[in-house]
Amino acid sequence: MEFKEYRLSELDLIIGDGNYSSKYPKKNEFLSYGIPFLSASDFDGRNFSFSNVKYISPELNKKLLKGHIRNGDILLVVRGNGVGKVGYYFSDNNACNINAQLAFIRCENRVCNSEYLYYYFVSHFDGLKNLSTGSAQPQLTISNLIKMKVEVPSLKNQKKIVRVLSSLDAKIELNNKMNDSLYDMLKLEFRNKFYTLNDNLSRLIDLIDETLGGDWGKEKSEGNNNTKVFCIRGADIPSMEFGNKGKAPIRYILEKNYDKKKLTQDSIIIEISGGSPTQSTGRTAYITGNIIQSYENPIICTNFCRAIKLKQKEYAPFLYMTLKLMYEDKLLFNWENGTTGIKNLALSDMLENLEVGIPNDEELNKYNIMFNSIMNKISSNSNENETLIKLRDTLLPKLMNGEIDLENIKV
Repeated sequence: MEFKEYRLSELDLIIGDGNYSSKYPKKNEFLSYGIPFLSASDFDGRNFSFSNVKYISPELNKKLLKGHIRNGDILLVVRGNGVGKVGYYFSDNNACNINAQLAFIRCENRVCNSEYLYYYFVSHFDGLKNLSTGSAQPQLTISNLIKMKVEVPSLKNQKKIVRVLSSLDAKIELNNKMNDSLYDMLKLEFRNKFYTLNDNLSRLIDLIDETLGGDWGKEKSEGNNNTKVFCIRGADIPSMEFGNKGKAPIRYILEKNYDKKKLTQDSIIIEISGGSPTQSTGRTAYITGNIIQSYENPIICTNFCRAIKLKQKEYAPFLYMTLKLMYEDKLLFNWENGTTGIKNLALSDMLENLEVGIPNDEELNKYNIMFNSIMNKISSNSNENETLIKLRDTLLPKLMNGEIDLENIKV
C-alpha cells in the first residue's frame, strides 16, 4: 500500500480553537440544558460523555465566534495534561461548542477522509504531544499543529481502514449504550419500588457488619510492604458501574493490612474524600464476583474510600442503590463536612442517623434476581468490549503502516 506524505497545512483542512473560559461563558451563563459546551474532561474514548457536560443558550452560542462544531469534526485536547487526546464528534445534537482546552479539525476535501485522519491521530498520540510547548501547562498551538506530517494512502484504502476500525468502535459503542439502558432500568425499578419507601424504617448502620479503611502502600515492594494488590481509587469507580475494573494501580502493602482490608464479593466501596462545591463526595461501586475475577491480584480500596460489608449479603444491592441514587440526587451534600476546598463525607454520621424503608423479603428477592441478571449482562458486555478494544488497538498501527493487506476488504 502506497502512502503520500503531507503536512496538515497542505490538506486544505478547516482548523479552529475554542472559547477562552476566563472571558466567556461566565458561570451564571451555564444551563442544565441547551447547546453542549464541551471541555477536555468530557472525553470518553472515541466519543464524548454528556453525563456532566455544561450547556449554554442558543443565543449565547451565536455570540461566541469560535468553537462551533458539528458531526464529523475531529476534536483535540490542546491545553493541559491531556494534550494530544483525540475525539471524534458524532451526536444526535448537531449543534455544539467547545472551550479553550479543545481545538477542532474539519475535513472537507477529496484527499483525506475525516475518520481516517482521526484514527491517524489516535495512532500518533506521541507525535501530537511532542508538538506541545510548556511544562507546567502544556499547550498545542494551531501554528505548531499544522506543521505535523501525516501519511495518507489512496482514498479507497483510507475507507477500507476506516471500515475495519469503525466496525469495532461501533460494536463497542453499541455495548456501551446497552449497558447505559440496562443500568437505567435497574435504577428506575429501585427508585419506583424502594427509594421512597416509608414503612419498616431502619438505620443504615443496622444493615452493616463493618466498614473497612483503605490503604495506599508503596509503589514498589519495600521491606514488609511486599503484598501485591490492586488499589481502587475514586477515579476508578465510574467505570466499575459497568463491570469494568478501571485502571486501578498496583501497590504493595503490609500483609497484616491486606488481611484486614481485602475486598470480597458483595462489598460496597464509597468515596469519602474529594468533594467540591459542585460535586459531592460519595461515588459508589458494587464489587461483583466478575470484578474480583478480572484482577490478577487481590483488591483493596485507597484510603480516600471506605469499604462496607453487610451482615446479610442479600441487602448489598439495596444499600448500593440507595447510596447511588442519593449521590445522583445530590443528597450526599447534606452529609459532608468542610466548607472550602476538598470536602469529606461524614460516613459514620450518615450510617448512624439516616433511616430508610426496608423492603420485605419477597420484594427484596425479586429485585436481587433482576439486579444480578442485569449486572451479569453488563459485565458480559464490558468484557466483550475489553476484547474488542485490544483487537482494535492491535490492528490500528498495523493498518496505519501498511502491514495488513487490504486487497480483500470491500468498501
